Amino acid sequence: RKSLLQAAAVLGKVFWAGALAVMGERDPSEVEQALHELARKELVRSSRSSSMEGEAEYGFWHALVRDVCYGQIPRAGRAERHQQAAAWIEHKAGERAEDLADVLAYHYLTALELGEAAGQAADPQLQAQAIRYLGLAGERALGLDTDRAEQNLTRALDLNAADDPQRAVLLERWAQAARQQNRL
Repeated sequence: RKSLLQAAAVLGKVFWAGALAVMGERDPSEVEQALHELARKELVRSSRSSSMEGEAEYGFWHALVRDVCYGQIPRAGRAERHQQAAAWIEHKAGERAEDLADVLAYHYLTALELGEAAGQAADPQLQAQAIRYLGLAGERALGLDTDRAEQNLTRALDLNAADDPQRAVLLERWAQAARQQNRL
């Protein structure tokens, strides 16, 4: 149950039974049963409606429970679980993954940073995914929250190699965010 709660804590305030089954390589029916037990103990609660089609959604009763569970995971384990969470969300979203660019950028970037903090070599594929979704999140935020757009794009540029052909696109988007802030 503890590892189930830890995986749920990586997903955040809300989590889905299907994600926990995939992340922990567990049988979905066992995960559902375990979540019902945890709900009876008032550690988690089920949501009436789910934000992910076809998935049972749950949330933590208290943020403190989530924070303690998250804090007990070693950095390398957290990095791996963030990567698994992002991969599950990306797979589940399918063609609409761009709509969840902020969430995916958070998980991929966190996985990358935690991996580096744990002394692991940087994974180029993980870095590419973080750059991709940071760029998308920045682009989507341009008309709504210019500060957030610039932060995402700056972070993507920091991760991007100077000779990467995609860098020009990121620079152009970053320049749009700077122009919207009247910084020429």
